[in-house]
Amino acid sequence: MSVAIYRKAKDVPAFVVATLERHAVLANTILPQLEKCRTGEVADEDQLWIIYTIDGEVTYVLSVTNTFMDKYPIFIFTTKPSESLCGQVFEDEMMTLAESLEKNVQWRRVYSVFAPMAIADEFTKCWSDLTGIPINDDEPYYDSYISDCTPESFVAHDRRPVPPNHRFEIRRAYTGDVDNVARLCKGFSEESVSRRKQEAEYLINHGLIWVYTTISPRTGRADIASILACTRNTKKVATITKVYTSEAWRGMGCAGRLVRQACRELFAQGKQSIALYVGVENGAQSVYRKVGFKNLDETSDADRWVEIGFEQEFVDLGHW
Repeated sequence: MSVAIYRKAKDVPAFVVATLERHAVLANTILPQLEKCRTGEVADEDQLWIIYTIDGEVTYVLSVTNTFMDKYPIFIFTTKPSESLCGQVFEDEMMTLAESLEKNVQWRRVYSVFAPMAIADEFTKCWSDLTGIPINDDEPYYDSYISDCTPESFVAHDRRPVPPNHRFEIRRAYTGDVDNVARLCKGFSEESVSRRKQEAEYLINHGLIWVYTTISPRTGRADIASILACTRNTKKVATITKVYTSEAWRGMGCAGRLVRQACRELFAQGKQSIALYVGVENGAQSVYRKVGFKNLDETSDADRWVEIGFEQEFVDLGHW
């Protein structure tokens, strides 16, 4: 067993990057940021990667990284099958990771952990034991299933008819959309208007957001009914990170058409898979299932990813 610490993405060994690339769907929280730092798209500073190997093979990758707006949670990826994420050996591995992190970051930086459920549960216990920082006793910040759609599973035809007199257009957002996109971003996650406008500007400027626009048959006024953002992307895998429909336009199939069109364009660009997380109690599972996202009919704890936070008085909250 060996643990290596890297503070520069360019120093992360090629065999680690290759491992993440082979598991690009499961590594979608770590690989895109690593690639951006290695290519110079974002600053390669104030970040950290912990690589845990056994017999020279990658077992875990833990990242401490930043978004363009704020700090990401701690992300943890593993190559281990879900059935092996238990027992004393696993608990010792989590403690080793936690001890490595504790020695290399300010404790307040660790505000939450997002990982496969067994890893998030055990790692946060280890971190709390080491630092004395209590785990937030409320529900996980996010409790989700991971799923992906491939060209083979993609359902190109939308069987749901468009409502009568429902005129719409799906396109990439442009600068004139920024206020409306910011409004819907705020609806997706309650943040200040100024922060959401900053996010909207970034997404639009980088071509990372689609909008579903509608025309009111009564007034003829155009409105953005739904948005979709795709922000953690690599050469072969894209990740849908945000889908939100305004309350006034729900129940009309907007999100399904938007997701389907975005997937169609991403596959045409050469993506081999499109990943997403969906809340375990989120009714949108049915939308994604109809588009061709897999494993949502028979979800299990093996597909479960959770974000577990620490008591907020002891940490500096971030954003993702």
